Amino acid sequence: MLSKALSVVICLLLSLLLVGCNQTTQSAEVRELQWMDLIPEQERTKLSARLEQLKAMPLHDESAPAVTQEYGLQEVGVEHALNNQGVRIGGFIVPLDGDRKTINEFILVPFFGACIHVPPPPANQMIHIKLEQGVPVSYYFDAVMVEGTLEMSEFETDGMGVGYRITGAQVVPVG
Repeated sequence: MLSKALSVVICLLLSLLLVGCNQTTQSAEVRELQWMDLIPEQERTKLSARLEQLKAMPLHDESAPAVTQEYGLQEVGVEHALNNQGVRIGGFIVPLDGDRKTINEFILVPFFGACIHVPPPPANQMIHIKLEQGVPVSYYFDAVMVEGTLEMSEFETDGMGVGYRITGAQVVPVG
């Protein structure tokens, strides 16, 4: 009788241990990303050198626009190591589809006003998100946190290339 009770207790303890391990594994599957993580390491090094060159130029140098154009970042790579990983990343919404109350499809960008008030960021700094159930249109004015599966993308809208998409996205406002 005692050994049967002991066996049951051991089984329960092992079950709790396994459930705890599973929860730890699930939460470890979602990686918190910063926007720089979406730029391949080799390109980050080149970008850093290019930015140093631009910073060294006089503020009102006539050749500055030509240098900026020459160092355009539209043709950039994506970080393939992140493909099909669960991720969480914060950013801002550029709406693509929706109605007066909801946004069903959007591009997540690293700063407010991207693509609207300033030229679009490079493709590896934009993430396409399409939702079955939209988010409130009020999310447009605030930072949001998006969690889902990151995939490489060949998406293009209004002449802008988008390097990533997140599927199965959950979107919540920050703050």
